[in-house]
Amino acid sequence: MHDRRRRFALRLALQLGYANVDEMLSEISAREFSEWIAYYQIEPFGILAEDAIAAHGKAIYVNSHRQHGQTAKKIDKFLTFQDEKKDASFLFEKHEDDEAWLTSEI
Repeated sequence: MHDRRRRFALRLALQLGYANVDEMLSEISAREFSEWIAYYQIEPFGILAEDAIAAHGKAIYVNSHRQHGQTAKKIDKFLTFQDEKKDASFLFEKHEDDEAWLTSEI
């Protein structure tokens, strides 16, 4: 679980323009980090959001050129980061140790 949170922290640092994720984490509170997770749940950003946008475009193209009678392809068939979707799912779940983890070093 902790390496997935670290990965999110790295993505957040990249999004905010920090080269040093530990520096970023030392400058924000556990509450702020939790708010970033909540924001990400509502409005994803970064490579996963870009992947979803690209997958949507691919699905539109493929489905507009399919043969008559063929079933339309779903967007998830065109995602590059299939495993990342599962990896990001922890962001949508509440964990008992959230507060303890957020206040400790990552």
